[in-house]
Amino acid sequence: MVTPAKEIEQEAHQLPIGELAFKAVGVKKHYPGVKALDGVDLEGYAGEVLAICGANGAGKSTFAKLLAGVETPTDGEIRVTGHPRPIHNAAEAEQAGVLMMHQEPLIIDDFTIGENVWLYKLRMGKDIRPWAQKVDSNSQETRDVLRQVGLGELRTRQLARDLGPGQRQMLSLARAEVAPHKIMILDETTASTSEEHFNDILELVRREKESGTCIIFVSHRLNEVFEMCDWIAVLRNGELVKVLKTADSTPDEITTLMIGQALTGAPSLGYAIVGTVLGSVLFRLLVAIALGFGLNPNDLKLITALFVFVALVLPNALARLPWDRRHSATEPETAEAPT
Repeated sequence: MVTPAKEIEQEAHQLPIGELAFKAVGVKKHYPGVKALDGVDLEGYAGEVLAICGANGAGKSTFAKLLAGVETPTDGEIRVTGHPRPIHNAAEAEQAGVLMMHQEPLIIDDFTIGENVWLYKLRMGKDIRPWAQKVDSNSQETRDVLRQVGLGELRTRQLARDLGPGQRQMLSLARAEVAPHKIMILDETTASTSEEHFNDILELVRREKESGTCIIFVSHRLNEVFEMCDWIAVLRNGELVKVLKTADSTPDEITTLMIGQALTGAPSLGYAIVGTVLGSVLFRLLVAIALGFGLNPNDLKLITALFVFVALVLPNALARLPWDRRHSATEPETAEAPT
């Protein structure tokens, strides 16, 4: 008899490096009045790290949730190699070998650190009492796993409730060392980690790549994307704009694709300085006029509000003016459309 745990382990086995790990075809996710994803075609391969980038609301976390089965597509399908059906729910995704690490890690405060490491493994038996499974959460293997994610100083019998945000995230990532999977999704998992723990994440990703895992890294931190990833998929307004090889791209190009227009930071800064100086001068002039008319100090609140408006709105308005049409003509106004 094949147990549920055995079924998961069999389907979640690692793939040869370079083999297709998942394929999304025409994936759409619509909410009332919102198209979170609109016809996305995307592939991921074993032994590679694929970043999914985009501005807020672009649909990057939505795609991650669809791949992990947390959400169901409105249309289209996502297939994982080795799994006979498209992914429709979290149970199917887990059985297919998809492991998702959320920005807010799943940590049970009343469980020990060791029990939290083995949480997914314990749950595979489908026992109503997960602690009844015969897994030694205080074993040397557990301590070795904690050491690999930079938590070697913690005791396995210690309750998880006293851990800080960075430690909780790394404890969640420790499950990648013990839970069978072929695809690992990191959804903004570096948001609460320190630089030291980020280095531990880089080492974890390196080990996962060498073992043939397909890693999906959802992030808006381009410095981390370029340090960690092999490919970058850019989403904008729910549509896939382009997939680029990291080595052949630049942060400026990715930013341009994300927002749909080139950045012109230098002239914006110049106009911002000029606008701020003009606002300051105007503020002093208004104060002098007010005092000349005998206004009391409370009336200066209105003048202060006018100053804030002039100092903040005027620089932004000036920055949008065509400072150099010859330069503007060389910059793409929109990103290349997906082919």
